[in-house]
Amino acid sequence: MPNRLFLVKGTEQLLTQWTQAELTKNFSGILWLAVDPNGKAHLYTGPGFRPPAEARGQDVRGGLFARKPAP
Repeated sequence: MPNRLFLVKGTEQLLTQWTQAELTKNFSGILWLAVDPNGKAHLYTGPGFRPPAEARGQDVRGGLFARKPAP
């Protein structure tokens, strides 16, 4: 779970940087959980590192990632 340290300028973000690099290189998102401004939850499907366009403007709370197939 993220904590306030992730938002403090000047703190080292080694774990965050490693995680982002690992996810973009070896994984793809397959399912996204978002909450709209009215508090209603939505599930979206779509490959990639970022949530699909349908989730824009919503609070994305989580994603399910799957390992990409080996080349």
